[in-house]
Amino acid sequence: MAAFGQIFFSLSLGMGAGFTYASYTEDNIDLISSGLYVIMANCAFENFAALGVFSILGYMSLQSGTPVSEIVSQGTTLIFVVYPQVFNILGTIGLILGPLFFFSVYIAGITSILSSFEVLSISIQNKFTLSRRKATSILTLIGGLASMVYATSAGGYILGADLFVNNIAIILSVFIECILFAWIFKAERLIEFMKSRSKTFKLGKWWLIHVKYIIPILLTIIWFGGIYELMKLKSTESLIVLITLTLILIISSAILTILPYKSNDWFKTEERIK
Repeated sequence: MAAFGQIFFSLSLGMGAGFTYASYTEDNIDLISSGLYVIMANCAFENFAALGVFSILGYMSLQSGTPVSEIVSQGTTLIFVVYPQVFNILGTIGLILGPLFFFSVYIAGITSILSSFEVLSISIQNKFTLSRRKATSILTLIGGLASMVYATSAGGYILGADLFVNNIAIILSVFIECILFAWIFKAERLIEFMKSRSKTFKLGKWWLIHVKYIIPILLTIIWFGGIYELMKLKSTESLIVLITLTLILIISSAILTILPYKSNDWFKTEERIK
């Protein structure tokens, strides 16, 4: 579940980002090729980064005689505990690589926020007829205040719980999207349109089989397996926190979904679809 959640989050799937950014594309954009290029570049970079991460962890495990699982337990430990130790070992080179690494972490955080930030921003603009500047200002203020909790002693615990909620929510969201897109809205109707917007790769029956059957079945197995492991490993207090965060996520999303759109641009889009 963690692996699925990571790749979905990395590609901004299941969060509305793809739909939002697709609305800005021009008619001459090759949709399928663009999507494949993004996927290949992202996966290639992540595999390249994994070589560095596991090389470092393997070296530290070998030198200390400690299993890798005991050296690092989660992402925050890897970034803020293990890597500083590595930079200290590197000496002068570490003085250069250390700042560059943490600057890269900062850039990664900012760019990750932008994808989900844009989804919320455009939604609030359409729901409440707010200008882009006002919507962005409101989200920035709320996000800044909410993120202060991570600077407290409970920050690490909440971050861990938040990661579990994200995995559960993203996988469930992608599953629902597959069902709605493939079965309710009939993905077959888009085959010809997608072919007209692709110069290199063409979609066919194999794509429909994946979207209709293979992906939903895989996600169902992974999701229930992840929930079972979560229930088995977590304490009662942790489960209460997870359930609370999940309810907040569901309720807030439902409220924004139920609220009617007030922007004229939204109705123009509806007419274009019809």
